[in-house]
Amino acid sequence: MTRPRTNPLVRLWRRLVGALDSLARWDEPEPWDVADWGFDQPERR
Repeated sequence: MTRPRTNPLVRLWRRLVGALDSLARWDEPEPWDVADWGFDQPERR
């Protein structure tokens, strides 16, 4: 079973972890949150 270099499951998991991490530390937002995941977060503007 061949595994692609960018596994969609791994990417989805990283996106989930990134979202949870940004939610856990909502009081200290980092510039890579929105840039990396592309989430539109109007409440953090």
